[in-house]
Amino acid sequence: MKDFDASAMPILAYKDEHFADSEEARPLRILAEYLAPLRAFNQQRVQDTVVFFRLGPHRRRCPLGRYYDEARELARLITTWSMAREGLEHRHIVCSAADQESWRRPTAGPWKRAAGPSA
Repeated sequence: MKDFDASAMPILAYKDEHFADSEEARPLRILAEYLAPLRAFNQQRVQDTVVFFRLGPHRRRCPLGRYYDEARELARLITTWSMAREGLEHRHIVCSAADQESWRRPTAGPWKRAAGPSA
């Protein structure tokens, strides 16, 4: 009788980086982008979110630049207001759906200006 060779076992699909980066696994990546924030929100008991989307790079001098600034101020006001409410912990959390580069900057996200929580 042959000994069992564990190295001959196929890699589980979700642990196979080559597969995970493939076009066929795109639905799994999309689902993961939904489930990972959901898990973080559940762990922090977040109940309601206000999401701000940003498309493309921000340029203050462009015709629509003032709207970006106004959205940042609205996000700051919502964060400040939500944090001041008693008995409603983790309500109205401001989220940003910006590009990944924005997430890497320590001052990114309008909630940072109001010292809001980060999930």
